[in-house]
Amino acid sequence: MSCKVRKHQRAEPFYNGLWGIPIAARYPAMSTTFFTLGNHHDFAVVAVSDDAQVPPAKSAGLRHVAVEIGNSIEELRDAKSCREAAGVKTQVHDYSVSLSIYFDDPDGKCIEL
Repeated sequence: MSCKVRKHQRAEPFYNGLWGIPIAARYPAMSTTFFTLGNHHDFAVVAVSDDAQVPPAKSAGLRHVAVEIGNSIEELRDAKSCREAAGVKTQVHDYSVSLSIYFDDPDGKCIEL
């Protein structure tokens, strides 16, 4: 999966630093970073331009990314605390059968953990 971003220098530290997703490879000529979730390049960010437009709300495309982390509520709480300490606004949703936290990446894409 690849994610279009405005600023590569903002997206890479968000996914690598805040998320802790290991970097598999960088391609500066393409403003691309590949991240690994265990299978070399499971996720990539590709910078399109600093002034790229936000897609209209009713356009087709990726709505949000959901990733399972850990095996306990404590790990989810730790993830929430880590993001909030970094200044990332989070929302918690209790779905009765599961709990999720939601936040936006630097380009406004919704992330669910």
